Amino acid sequence: MVTFLIAAIGIIVVMFLVINANEANKRKETQENIASLIRSAPEFNTTRSIEISGDLVLLINDDAKQICILRPNIKKVIGFDQVIDVEYIVNEDTVASKSTLNTIGRAVVGGVLAGGVGAIVGGLSGKTKTESKISKIAVKVLIRDLDFPAMNITYFDCKTLPDRKPVSPDSIFCESANLQAQDFVNTMSIIIDEGKRMGISVPQEQPQMLPDKPSIADEIKKLANLRDEGILTQEEFEKQKASLLS
Repeated sequence: MVTFLIAAIGIIVVMFLVINANEANKRKETQENIASLIRSAPEFNTTRSIEISGDLVLLINDDAKQICILRPNIKKVIGFDQVIDVEYIVNEDTVASKSTLNTIGRAVVGGVLAGGVGAIVGGLSGKTKTESKISKIAVKVLIRDLDFPAMNITYFDCKTLPDRKPVSPDSIFCESANLQAQDFVNTMSIIIDEGKRMGISVPQEQPQMLPDKPSIADEIKKLANLRDEGILTQEEFEKQKASLLS
């Protein structure tokens, strides 16, 4: 009996060490991927960075009001004024958002997640909603760019868990994901505000029409094609169409 207990304890210890080693290897691999992405970036004066995952990093230049989006096959620089909308999504429902397409006063989204997880605060519109079980926490960012119209970032998905079942809002998975999502949404909210001010303080001087410059109608047709192909939802199509017409 004693021999059996010792063997069982030994197996548990070995499993614990293996799991820790695997997690350490994953963290190391993620950091190496992030470092590789940053090294591959074009010349960009970075004042701060947001490391979302091993294959998505945002570099921010607060002075030039620009964002550099880094993915393995994408290196794109956009202005703050090209960020149209940010949405905080819980269980496929948008519970808070901020957009350049309307005027939003200071608001507090209370009780988005139950169990003391907290809510996004400041400059966001939203609806009070309490969730008993959480299956997904995500953020969507819409960008005024036909080549890269949206970023979809998942911070928690119950499908990655062994039992694939939704969890309580106060679970460690939700708390960690919610904090990361809130930090990112709050940062994008500030960027949207800065982008709005850019449009107010610096009037855009449009050059004379050039033969090769696409018209607004052409831009809308491209958006419609992206919608028909399923890349954009109808709501995203309407938002970007409204932005082009504004």
